[in-house]
Formats: sequence, C-alpha cells, structure tokens
Amino acid sequence: MAVTKFLSRKTRLDTIIKYIMNGEKTEKMMYVSGVNCNPNTAVQQMQDTKKRYNKEGGIISYHLIQSFEGKEVTPEKCHELGLQYAKEIFGDDYEFVVATHLNTDNVHNHIVINSVSFKSGNKFYSNRETKDFIRITSDFICKENGLSVLSTPWKYKGYYKLYAKNNPYMQLVKKDIDDAISSSYSYKGFKTRLENQGYFISYNEETGLLVSRNNSYKIVRPQELFGDNYTKEKILNRIENKNYNKIYIPKKKYKMTIEEYNKFKQKQREYQLGKLPLLYVFICILLKIDPLPQKIEINNHKIPITKEMKIVIKHLESLSEQTILLTENKINNLNELKSYRYNQEEKLRILKGKRESLWRKRSKETNPEIKDKITHEIDDLKVLIKKVNKDIVNCFEIENRTILLKNQLEIEKEKNKVNEKKDKSRMR
Repeated sequence: MAVTKFLSRKTRLDTIIKYIMNGEKTEKMMYVSGVNCNPNTAVQQMQDTKKRYNKEGGIISYHLIQSFEGKEVTPEKCHELGLQYAKEIFGDDYEFVVATHLNTDNVHNHIVINSVSFKSGNKFYSNRETKDFIRITSDFICKENGLSVLSTPWKYKGYYKLYAKNNPYMQLVKKDIDDAISSSYSYKGFKTRLENQGYFISYNEETGLLVSRNNSYKIVRPQELFGDNYTKEKILNRIENKNYNKIYIPKKKYKMTIEEYNKFKQKQREYQLGKLPLLYVFICILLKIDPLPQKIEINNHKIPITKEMKIVIKHLESLSEQTILLTENKINNLNELKSYRYNQEEKLRILKGKRESLWRKRSKETNPEIKDKITHEIDDLKVLIKKVNKDIVNCFEIENRTILLKNQLEIEKEKNKVNEKKDKSRMR
C-alpha cells in the first residue's frame, strides 16, 4: 500500500535536492536516479532550463513523496516503482530526481521535479485533478505489482470516472472498446479487433482487464475508469446479448455462377458507395480515383485495404480535421506530431487550472455582474478546452494509423521478398 503526498516549492531548489540525496538515508546514494538529468548536477541543469525559458519565478519545483507500508517492498523494488510512478505522471518532458530513503520503518521515495519542461518550456501547473490523478496512478501501479491500495474513500465521489471523462486519451480508448464490442461476435473477435487497432489486451483476476496502446505509456483499466459494464464478464454478456437475436439456422449452401457472383459484387459495391460521403465520392470522380480501392500503393508495394481502413474512409470529417491539423502546424513526421501533442496536453492542463481558479473565484463572489462576467470567461475556456481535447484525440488517431500502416508495409515487404525467392528458385 502506497501513501502519496504532493507539495509545491517556491524557494531553494538546492536544499530540497540535497535533502533527498542524503547518503545516510539512501545507502550511500545507492538508490538515487535522475531522469533527463544527472543527479549530481541536477540543480544546475534545472536552473539552466528555467533561465533558458525565462521562467525563474513562482513555483520552482514539485516534491512528490511515495511511502510504502512496513516491509511490503524491498528497497530495490521501491526505487523501481518510484521511477515507474514518476515517468507515468511526467513522461519524458521534465527533469526529475528519484531517491529512496531507508532511514524509517516505512521505505519511501522522494521525487523532486523541475516545474519547467526542458523540451517545450511549458510550466507544470498543479490543480485538483492533478492531485487525484497522482493517487489514481499510485493505486494502479500498486495493483499491477500485487500490492494493496488505500481504502480511504475519495474526497470527490466517482473520481475515477470523472478523470476518464475529462481525459481525451481515455475517451478514445472507451470509444474503441465500444466499437469493438458492437462489431464482434465473440470475446476472441473483440480482442482481435482491438489488437488490429494497435492495442495490447491482458487479463488476470487481481487487476482485471488491462488495455494499453503501442503509442502511449498509459495502461488503462476499463472496469475502474469506465464502470462495471467494462469488466470481462460484462463485455462477454454485451457481445452475447447483442448477437442473441441474430442467431439463425444456415440454409443449404448454394454455389453461385460467375455471372451471379459478379452481379452480387456489383450490388454490394453500389451499397457501399451509397454509405460514403458524397463529397468524397465527387472528389474521387474528379481525380479519376476509385472511391473503394481494394489495395493502395506505397513505395511500389501494394497494401490491401483492411476493414479498419474502410471504416476510416467513412469518417471523412475527422480525416479532414486531422489533415488541417497537420498542415496548419507544419507537422511532417511522427516525432513532430508527438511534440505537438505533448504541447497540447500541457496547454490543456494550464486551461483546466485557469478554469478551476475561476470556479473558486465565482463561488466566493457576491456581486451578480462580476459573477456573470466570470461565467462568460468560464464558457470561453470551455470552448478552448473542447478544441484542445479534440486536437489531442486526433493526434492519437494519426499516430496509431501511421504505426499500423508502417507495420502493414513491413509485412507486405516480407511477403514480396518470400515471393521473389520462390520465383528465383522456380527459374533455376
């Protein structure tokens, strides 16, 4: 069981780092690690980052404490969990030092984080959501490693679901899970559909269902974040109940003639074309492109159009939004896209912090005119937050589609190599 505390510091960065790196408390610095910085020069590196972006005032660092009960974990395991914990919260954008103290009955981690990102120069802002997210992350890591969690009730009821509702990545995962349930006829098919979209699915009795994606470090636990309808048993029930009324007795097989088959395929194509957006079909006609191609050609390699790709074609509006996002921000590769997403996530955190301070200000205000003015400001922020959320979701979808396309391209290249070898052997 881990207890967490999150503190902000406005003075003496050197003092707090010197305290956490005390050799008497860390077995002669055996359990001290720096991420994106060297522990011995961390103070200077963090100060240099602040000077580079001209952000030396205000909150200079954050101090995160993670304490485990008694001898529940070894010092090595405690330090490993501390590193995992900090990376899960702050990712690769911030410099921080992790030190494990062994001088008390409870082995515990001290983590000092620079308040300014060394990559983007954005400042980390803590709010109510941040503090609860820190506890959520701690609970998830403990469960993942077979440790107990705090039984103390949450200050805000149903916070897991509230956090998931406000997080664009979690909402994207929820949407993909719902889509996989609605289009699957078995649990195996459900897993396959998610895996085809770049997800990794695992299950055990202690942690329940775990979902992660190959372009994100976040592990999602659907049953805790989205509710009881997302346990493995409920997902099975939803798939079975959906298909219950569709069960039918197959008739005797009928073998089509070539003419009948061609007519059937023609009718199927007409039906599929009717489902596509008219603008997309019109543009394809002007460009003399097949609106429903069976394969697309990339670098002289023909890649079959998968069912997932056909579904994407139908969502032309979101595709056009993603194209505008890439062109307006001059994004040319995956690294630039990830950098843009990190900036948007930081921007979202700042906007939510501003909205929270306006909520507090409005609750204390007694003048109706000023109260209305604050409400208008909150409404304006709501529009901005919605737009940034949409951008983040689009970034995740572009990343995932790019990774899947690259993987498919590699598969096709391997197939071509095998076919070339077979052709050469036949010629001999």
